[in-house]
Amino acid sequence: MFYQSHPSSITQRGQHLRIRQHVNPLSSSFSEPTEPPEWKEVFEDPMLPLMVDIGCGSGRFLIWHAKNSGGRRNYLGLEIRQKLVDRTQFWVNELGLRNVYFMFANASVSFERIVSTYPGPLSLVSILCPDPHFKKRHHKRRVLQPSLVDSIIKNLYLGGQCDKEGWLLDNPMEIRTEREIHAELEGAIIYRRMYQKTRDVYY
Repeated sequence: MFYQSHPSSITQRGQHLRIRQHVNPLSSSFSEPTEPPEWKEVFEDPMLPLMVDIGCGSGRFLIWHAKNSGGRRNYLGLEIRQKLVDRTQFWVNELGLRNVYFMFANASVSFERIVSTYPGPLSLVSILCPDPHFKKRHHKRRVLQPSLVDSIIKNLYLGGQCDKEGWLLDNPMEIRTEREIHAELEGAIIYRRMYQKTRDVYY
């Protein structure tokens, strides 16, 4: 189940903020690629396998993983709403976590530039509950575009996580996102699929 855009409220550092559920990724303000960070500055060990969550929202999903991974993986959240990134990175700094980092970025424009510079292997990419943009004239706003899929395929290391049975019956991530919890409470069906990279593809 998907929901129309409407502002939501959050509190950060004592301030009351309003955050839009959706923004237009084709806006000129989101057209400039985001430069990658200095990986040694944001991760304690930048050689660990990396999981990227595209459209990470509030970031709680990745923070939970970062706190419970046992230091086996780094986590990178890409989010197009700057206020959410600021709040989430504030939480990360307060918690003293050195294996998770959040960036303001339009993944459709910036994924390749950011991920291709990561010194360790890219092991997993998640895109959870993306806006479907049902109307044909809005399909170009979908985050899951061929160019992004190609970039994910190119950068994943061989043998990434997958399920060979097709649609997954259960959440393989051990934790549900806030959107997933809300959708299931509304009676929606969550369709899940994981893909495995089995060979290198050259362009």
